[in-house]
Amino acid sequence: MGILTDRGGDGPHLTRLDEAGFVEAVGERIALFGHRRLECWMWPLLLFEELELAVRPAGETEPLPPPPRRVRVVPEGLALEWIYPDFTLELEAFACLERRALVILIAARAEGPVEPLEVDLRLRPALRPMWPAGLGGRVSGRDAETGALFLTEELGRFAALIGSPDGRRPELSTERGLPEVVTITLPLPPRGEVAGAARVLVAGAELEARPLSEEARRGGSQSARGTSRAEEALAAARTLYRELCESWREELEALRTHWTRFLARGAHLECGDPAVDGAFLWSRIAIERLWARVDGLEPGLLAGLGPSRGGDRPGLGWFFGGDALAVSRALTSLGDYQGARRALRFVASTQRDDGKLAHEWTLSHRLVDWVGDYPYAYYKGQVTPGFVACLDHYVHTSDDRDLARELWPTAERAIAWCARACDLQGWLLVPEAGIAAVEAGPLANRIRSELYLQGIWCSALDGALRLAALLGKGERASVWEELRGRARRALASAFHPDLGRYAFAELEGGETFDEPSVYVALPLSRDLGQDARVARSAVALNRPELMADWGGRMFATSSEVYDPDDYNSGSVFPYLTAFAVLALYRQGFPDAAWPVLRSQVGLDGMGGLGYLPEFLAGDRARLPQRSVPHQAFSQSALLVGCLHGLAGIEADGTTGVLTLRPALPLSLPRLALRALPVGDSRLDLFLERRRTQGRTSLRTRVEVRSGPPVAVVPELTLPPLTVVEALEVDGQQHPWRARSLPGGALSVAPEGPPTAASRFESELVVRAGPALDLAAEVQPDAASRHPRLVGQLLDGDALLWTFAGLAGTRARLEFASDLPLTVEGAALDGDHLSIDFPPGEGFTDRRVRLHLS
Repeated sequence: MGILTDRGGDGPHLTRLDEAGFVEAVGERIALFGHRRLECWMWPLLLFEELELAVRPAGETEPLPPPPRRVRVVPEGLALEWIYPDFTLELEAFACLERRALVILIAARAEGPVEPLEVDLRLRPALRPMWPAGLGGRVSGRDAETGALFLTEELGRFAALIGSPDGRRPELSTERGLPEVVTITLPLPPRGEVAGAARVLVAGAELEARPLSEEARRGGSQSARGTSRAEEALAAARTLYRELCESWREELEALRTHWTRFLARGAHLECGDPAVDGAFLWSRIAIERLWARVDGLEPGLLAGLGPSRGGDRPGLGWFFGGDALAVSRALTSLGDYQGARRALRFVASTQRDDGKLAHEWTLSHRLVDWVGDYPYAYYKGQVTPGFVACLDHYVHTSDDRDLARELWPTAERAIAWCARACDLQGWLLVPEAGIAAVEAGPLANRIRSELYLQGIWCSALDGALRLAALLGKGERASVWEELRGRARRALASAFHPDLGRYAFAELEGGETFDEPSVYVALPLSRDLGQDARVARSAVALNRPELMADWGGRMFATSSEVYDPDDYNSGSVFPYLTAFAVLALYRQGFPDAAWPVLRSQVGLDGMGGLGYLPEFLAGDRARLPQRSVPHQAFSQSALLVGCLHGLAGIEADGTTGVLTLRPALPLSLPRLALRALPVGDSRLDLFLERRRTQGRTSLRTRVEVRSGPPVAVVPELTLPPLTVVEALEVDGQQHPWRARSLPGGALSVAPEGPPTAASRFESELVVRAGPALDLAAEVQPDAASRHPRLVGQLLDGDALLWTFAGLAGTRARLEFASDLPLTVEGAALDGDHLSIDFPPGEGFTDRRVRLHLS
């Protein structure tokens, strides 16, 4: 058929055999999604569930056994196909962008003559709102004018029509409530032409409830059927249904235009690794698919989508403030300023009079007293400080001072609210601010303060001071400076010298909870300096008891609270893993960071084609049943890891300066980022590494494609023991400055202030020190087994590496160095380093010493 998926061969698409993976076709008002069986939501109502197809020869009653399903995904929607011996059954679906309308196209394609077929499309009507709302009397029937199934309710607020202008009218088993199952039968002569597609249409409406008429009170206006107040909503749905019959192609073209424009804005990654490039692109697409609208609220980002499984919410299909803020960072860095502004405005719109910002908002908020009757809207603490930090990130990347001025009062009130929730030592207190890292489990209600929340608070104060300086709002600067000093001193006090890392939390009663947690990665990934304490804590994140082959565990396997199946105390979240990636890159451990980032790429498609899941179990690379297959903060985490970790970008649009701290792994000799934003400018960035005759050339090229010139500051992270030989900037010899990072890596940058230009090019020639590539593929349902770099220290002219690997195994790692080296504790064989791990149980450590020959 290819009506939806025929994009001329040049558009993004994914295809694979996928019997039970998650698929979706979504718009801002309506969505169709699921695994084997699909469900349809018209926000905030579940219209129907358990949609499935059965094909049979015309006149027969028994369906043909279905073959395996092939899935094809494009940004506009989805295509499913089942390849039978004599024909292929195809289903394509798309949701209109802004209207409450959904189109499903079904066709059979055959090479030769085939007997006529019939397809039974079965569904279970629901008309059920999201938790915690409920509806009164639900009413269904067959619409006399269109022949479609109608669904409505007695207050006349919602209505929907589900039917096919090409099929038979559905048979209904009830004249009032909801039938158990509805079947729409589609005669389907097999042919490959577009004309052979049968249409199934869903059209809906939402109106304000109208008063009951006097005629209805006297028994007229279909009052006995329960539709006396629903006629207006039904008429609106009927009008849309008819329009859709005639103009569904125009709706599809509008959808294609939207995606063409979306893909044209925002940065594109090209690094030569198809998996990385693809995961980056589809993460952008997956986030854009999560925009939703409900009446009475600003447009917002759903936290995630997944089957409701008979429940009252489709995965995490609510508006979550923290998730929107996480996504705003990725959208900002991509240059999708429009999306970032929408996300920030939505979060700002939820601020209470006291300054606190909401964490979560049900889409059925207008049907209940969400804030008055339920505790969930404001029960979390990290959104309020996080808003200020994310607003600052957006403003200083985009130089959008208009939005800064618009949302400045929200930021001021947020900082004031946080300040009232602090103790005298500067800790933002969990009992006062609300829960943050831990929602439930053994630590719930025991935490007084934690590093995760404190890191966000420190970032908020940094952001508030930068925004105040930018906007000339210095009245509170001295107060905020004092708050920042106390907050940072409090955070620093959590370092335990004996453990060599920061403790996660202080519990009520003064007890310290110092067991390893990936939550600690957040403050380590922010601008807390590059001293030995931060570096030791960062590299400790990579220990195998904390870092699995598929990401960082909430708590280490050695922790007393660890439970691999528990959502709050042992699972692996891509969202949190991204902070570990950024911390490792920021502190000069790219050889440890790259395998972690690459592992997140390996999760792409695990729950559904084109999506990253919400979380995985702690013991094996598996998705618990509760894990949402399409999760906003997981997609944004991968984007941020690539942009700020691998490419090391730091854009300041207010000054027009782009700082670059890239560290390309051995498996990626080049990387390009196109349409990268710096304020109003868009530029293309090209990074390349070449090795020839014992020398390494590192080239950086920036070309401004639109907007004003940009000043570029390349601060390249190089392996320990590296010797710098020459630096050229724009073809001229240039002095450089070099500094050693705590773990021994070398940071090299041009000397002197940068100059704004439309084109920048530099080449750094070095004799590079030893580097490794430990990246490995994620094996579904397997336990961790890959070696990890867990320690790095420079001792004079010697480098000390500490590896953790499975006891009694040998690891053969990709290795490179321009310098002649003597190796102790491992065997060097050309471009590979072989390490034998001592016998024992689980993972054991092996120290390797490399020194100049």
